[in-house]
Amino acid sequence: MRLSEWYSLFSILLLFAVPHPSLASPTPKMLAEIAEFTGVAASPDGRFVAFRVHRGSVEHNSYSSDWYVAPVSGDEPPVRIADGGEPLRLGGYPTTVLPQWSADSNEIYFRALHEGAVQIWRARRDGKRALPVTDDAANIIRFQLIGGDRLVYEVGATRKEIADAEMHEFDQGILIDADVPVGRPLFRSHYIEGRLASDRYTGQWLLTGSLLADGERRYKTADLRQRRTRTASNDEVAAFHRAREGGNPSLAASTRPQGFEVSGRRIAFVSTDGAELRARPDGESGSEVVCKDPACASVSWFAWAPQQDEIVFASRDRARSGAQTLYEWDVAANAVRRVLATDGALHGGEYFDPASRCAVTYLFAVCVAVEANAPPRLERINLASGERNSLFEPNRDLAAASGPPAELLEWRSDDGFAFSGRFLPAAGVAPGEKAPLFITYYDCSSYLRGGVGDEWPLATLAASGIAVLCIHQTSLDAGATAIERYRAALAGIEAAIDILAERGVDRMRVAMGGFSFGSEVVMWTAMNSDLLAAASLASPSLSETYFWQRAHLGDFFEKGLTRSWRLGQPSETLEQWRAVAAQHNLDKIADIPILMQFPEEEYLAAIDYFAPLKRRGAPVEMHVFPHEPHYKFLPRHKLAVYERNLDWLRFWLQDYVDPAFDKAGQYDRWRALQSESAHSGRVPN
Repeated sequence: MRLSEWYSLFSILLLFAVPHPSLASPTPKMLAEIAEFTGVAASPDGRFVAFRVHRGSVEHNSYSSDWYVAPVSGDEPPVRIADGGEPLRLGGYPTTVLPQWSADSNEIYFRALHEGAVQIWRARRDGKRALPVTDDAANIIRFQLIGGDRLVYEVGATRKEIADAEMHEFDQGILIDADVPVGRPLFRSHYIEGRLASDRYTGQWLLTGSLLADGERRYKTADLRQRRTRTASNDEVAAFHRAREGGNPSLAASTRPQGFEVSGRRIAFVSTDGAELRARPDGESGSEVVCKDPACASVSWFAWAPQQDEIVFASRDRARSGAQTLYEWDVAANAVRRVLATDGALHGGEYFDPASRCAVTYLFAVCVAVEANAPPRLERINLASGERNSLFEPNRDLAAASGPPAELLEWRSDDGFAFSGRFLPAAGVAPGEKAPLFITYYDCSSYLRGGVGDEWPLATLAASGIAVLCIHQTSLDAGATAIERYRAALAGIEAAIDILAERGVDRMRVAMGGFSFGSEVVMWTAMNSDLLAAASLASPSLSETYFWQRAHLGDFFEKGLTRSWRLGQPSETLEQWRAVAAQHNLDKIADIPILMQFPEEEYLAAIDYFAPLKRRGAPVEMHVFPHEPHYKFLPRHKLAVYERNLDWLRFWLQDYVDPAFDKAGQYDRWRALQSESAHSGRVPN
């Protein structure tokens, strides 16, 4: 028998010998190419809703987006009316791009990125025409339709000025000052508005933007009737700010982090501590009404109802894994009425963006709806009855493959903290056998395609015989330190494992994965317990290198670090650093297989612990993804991350080797890690 025939026979036998994803589970490619929504907005007459759908392509390693208009009645299917261009992003996440409707409800105006330029476009509701309105040398930052015949828009430096500034730095050498993100490639390595650009800190914590982003802003007016552009008048600039900020810049600045909406004369906002929803129905000079209903203390988004002194809002319930409930607030009567309690979320397409809200008409809210097992779709919700009707489902195939519903679990840790999460039982486990368990910790309120960060194919893991638990972070008061949050998380994880062990989960085969704060919880758990048989990290945790890469930011950075972590310079707060930093706890984690899949912007922050672990022969492996920010977004990178996480967890928890020929080198490395490391032996070989 030839070698190829032996290999084929071996592959067939292996498929029968080990659990494998069922045909009903989503594939990593399906997850990487999910259709997502942004920018849901209702027409002035309340009859139509516009929205944008974007989808990744692994083949092209890029994203496309399209604008649609759908009748709110649901009598006809949505109509594609325009190419939405490449999605604009912040930190890797697609940003909310809300369209603006013409007064007659016949057209929408929107920003779109085409061929490296962000311009304003207009598209007819019937889809018969879509044309650019502007041809500016600078990318459009914001715009506002005023008076029905003028667009006032805001720009900064031109694209050429930015490119010239980048080349000047390249030629002269880059001055390291408080704007420079040290520890990452500094010349044209960050995607900004569709191009690889040099990025700099913006002053909003560690967010970055393009060179010259802090320069003077200019305002222009596009006259839609005369089809010409000119410098905006003072009155037009004032009207622009009034429409977008309520005419009170100090009020907007104090509340913008929690959300702010202007509708005609009416203003609504959430207090800076996030504890109260407030409204000024008569405008900035009118009296202020404070919502006292408990539901108003955990508002996710809010929107004024058309021509009514009522606000529709959604509130999160941590006791139900962050599930949202829809409410109406009668501002005049200061009375709140519940419309609908969901098992997931209702928003405008990007759950973490307060500007991403449902579109509200006289009778309905049109929302992007998701649940743990149900991918994004567009729904109409009757505000009087709570009745739900589907308007558009671009993810039908993914929904059909998402398997059985995730179970809502609620429990308390030994120290009294309340937890909730979503549990996916392992498929194909024989009676009397125990299943391995994978845990991710952070936020479980949306579609669980991969946990926060979207890196672990959770339903596919469950279909492969690995039980999955997504734990929604517990609520602590605003003054809690990071260490207090870590300790609470670990207590909740320990309690959850105890509960699931009684349901057939093998407590000796537990793995964790985490992104951002979730990755810190994984490392804390690894350093302070013996729970983990394997781990997967999507971003680095705190290290002294992380500190020194940002120390040049001065008090701005150190105050934030002190407030959240009680950390200062390592020489001054050494005991705290020893408690949180992996580099000071190498002996505690050296026997845990740890997969690190980091963005190029962040990976060097992990060198303090990755390099020593590697030198020890510990079972660690790092992959770095070029040009990626905090949240990885390029489709091929997403696919690679999903597949490698699936393989890594199955290898260490099930001793499973994918027979695919192109993965042989991967398993050679991992077998070497098994034999060379001081692994505890809890995982079967």
